Amino acid sequence: MIVSETTAHSAGRYHYRELDRVRVKGKAKPVTILEPLGLEEEMTSEQLERARAFGHFLFLYRSQSWDAAEEMLRRLQEPEPDSYLYHLYQDRIAHFRREPPPPTGTASSPSKQSRTEHRSGNIGPNLVRETQDRTLFGKWAPGSRTKFALRA
Repeated sequence: MIVSETTAHSAGRYHYRELDRVRVKGKAKPVTILEPLGLEEEMTSEQLERARAFGHFLFLYRSQSWDAAEEMLRRLQEPEPDSYLYHLYQDRIAHFRREPPPPTGTASSPSKQSRTEHRSGNIGPNLVRETQDRTLFGKWAPGSRTKFALRA
């Protein structure tokens, strides 16, 4: 299940893990999406620590500290080697190492170049298409000024 930041604030008893910031059709600013992990009081200290560690990973990722972000991701992935979320971010880091995002932007979505690659079948489409297929983050809206449109 994925919820918006607004929904998460209205259900404060739950602990959430931020997944990403996505551009939503009709919105000027990216929307933060989160995964509910469980009731605060029922979560183990290990679960809470893993959620905090992922938050730190996102900070490193958005700071474009690729080496540190990859190392943190490797540590997070050890107990969950098949995590789609971790594989998605590994692919994104590899993509952004080849085609760095602008320094003033965030590293949360593929660049204009990867939108071109979306049509040609390179790494960009894999990032977006896999995301859309698994409904983790949304899909690119062709012809729009925004990069993503959440599914209904």
